[in-house]
Amino acid sequence: EPGSPKVIAAHRKAFHSADPLARKMLEERVRAIESGGIRHTRIYLFVTLHEKENYTPWSLFGARAGKGEGLRARLPEKHEEKLQALHEISEILSLSFEAIGIPARRLSGEELALYFYQALNPARSRLIPAPASLGKSAREEKDFSLSGSRTARSRLLFSRAWSEEEFVTIDSVHHAVVNLHEKPEVLEEWSMKRLIAHLPFDYKLLLTVRTVDEEKVKGEKKIDFNFNRNLYEYSPFKNYEAKQKFMELDAFLEEASGTTQRPYHFSLSVLLRDPEREALKEKVKETLLAFRELGESEAVSEDFDHFPLFFSH
Repeated sequence: EPGSPKVIAAHRKAFHSADPLARKMLEERVRAIESGGIRHTRIYLFVTLHEKENYTPWSLFGARAGKGEGLRARLPEKHEEKLQALHEISEILSLSFEAIGIPARRLSGEELALYFYQALNPARSRLIPAPASLGKSAREEKDFSLSGSRTARSRLLFSRAWSEEEFVTIDSVHHAVVNLHEKPEVLEEWSMKRLIAHLPFDYKLLLTVRTVDEEKVKGEKKIDFNFNRNLYEYSPFKNYEAKQKFMELDAFLEEASGTTQRPYHFSLSVLLRDPEREALKEKVKETLLAFRELGESEAVSEDFDHFPLFFSH
């Protein structure tokens, strides 16, 4: 929290001594907090289900036009199945965290609405609280929902957003995303702490883990393995990069076949924001350098697909 105004106000309010030395020490602490800020860590875990059936825009259009009555009739049932699956996964995660001593709880509808309101209105939310209707509906409904006559966007978003070459701008605040490009050879706890310690305010650190179809991944890796092996063995010039690639794939396939471990896709990114463009550019530079604290990994500043990256945070 840059400046930490709430912490400073509470600190001064709780101080009652009239001693000059004590007051001088207080002001020195306040200046240190104002210059460095206080880091508040909030950890959220979001679970998303990816649709196995690939509905094309035309099939959905057909459902709306009356040509896909079967699909349209199944949509409420499929929605309930997803809700049930999410509920079961959240219960498993809560028990897993509890088993390792990490307290966790499910966010209420009101808390979720506030989270999205603050993310989509970074400047407005500092001055104007969330609409009362969101809190009221969240408290009154057991299963909070933003569906109804008004869309979720119209109830939560109060300013326009646009994408530029470098940033996404929403509510007059510029946003940028820095992505992990070269992963570290070894990931250790202390290196992760160093990365976090070097990140500039105000940021969101996002670690995404996605489960994948194990057999599909193995099939894709086998195709890559055969391609790189042939590229190395039958090329008139020895392609040692292809050799290194097919050796790595061979080790992966051997390990995947001999263990019960499952493959996952993961990504690590940092969302930065600032009302000033030049200040945000400086934060991007600091973040790129901070990633080198993570086992000498490298990161890149994304300059495309801004909106998907923004909404992933």
